[in-house]
Amino acid sequence: MNQKKIFESMEGLYAFDTGSTDSGINDELLRKQIVSYLETLDDNEFRILMSTFIREYFVSHEAIENGYGIEDLVQFIKWLDEFMGIEI
Repeated sequence: MNQKKIFESMEGLYAFDTGSTDSGINDELLRKQIVSYLETLDDNEFRILMSTFIREYFVSHEAIENGYGIEDLVQFIKWLDEFMGIEI
């Protein structure tokens, strides 16, 4: 699975789970595929992938200009735990 697909999938699943039912993705099979993939990564690969996602989607200059920030990062980490079963 390539990084673009993973990132788009996580973004869509996260959006749906946090209330954006029109623009989010409601797909439990996709969720399982993403979780399964993430579980195959070693600690360093996981750290790099998640750090890159967080940088691009929550704390990049563009993301901040679009209203995202540290509070959204906190919500995302909670989502990983509550909806994806992934503890950070």
